[in-house]
Amino acid sequence: SSSSSSSSWALASPSFVVARAGRSASVPFLPKPENLKGFVGEEQEFDPLGFSDTFDMKWLREAELKHGRVCMLATVGFAAQQYITFPGFEPTPDALQGGRSPG
Repeated sequence: SSSSSSSSWALASPSFVVARAGRSASVPFLPKPENLKGFVGEEQEFDPLGFSDTFDMKWLREAELKHGRVCMLATVGFAAQQYITFPGFEPTPDALQGGRSPG
């Protein structure tokens, strides 16, 4: 019982707080990213690869939205190929069975 109270005291001690200053809240062994102020993710200080130090944050936000939309379209296309065939094309075989061996 005394070890648990001493360990919780150690986490609340001023030396622990000082050691955490300047460190990321979500990845404590990395420095706190400074360029996230005013953007989503600022409160968790999550930028483990340091992209916010290298690239403009507005460009990163735009790229993330664009790539997310492309992934959504790709997912719809993967599912739709089972049911939609354009005129002049042969229907595709069941792509969901593509990973299985014929036998």
